[in-house]
Amino acid sequence: MDTISTPSHRIHVITVTIIGILVIAVVGLTFYVSSLNDQITGKVPIVKQSSKQTQIVLFMNDFINSVLDAPGEVDFETRLRLENEVRDTKDADILAAWKAFTEGKSEADAQERVIELLKVLATKLKTN
Repeated sequence: MDTISTPSHRIHVITVTIIGILVIAVVGLTFYVSSLNDQITGKVPIVKQSSKQTQIVLFMNDFINSVLDAPGEVDFETRLRLENEVRDTKDADILAAWKAFTEGKSEADAQERVIELLKVLATKLKTN
């Protein structure tokens, strides 16, 4: 007759329980590492699509650095990038202020329209 003594039975149960817990932990960690790998490689976006306010801040920051702080005339690539950033805000008021700025005929006119553009951006940031 095959009987298991009580101490060895307890050791067997404890060993099986520990192995079970380890297997569950390894499976869980495998899924976690896989999801992190997907985020790193870009298969899953880490951050959801940017909010309108974030788009406005990005445009305003780029505008200040690329236009207001520019030592000379702004090149075509920068103007195109700023135009795309304005469109990404999906805001008609900002787009209208941008168009008014870009259609300015003189430097004095452009300076007035910059002020208007910045006022519109500030207002949008306060209300969003």
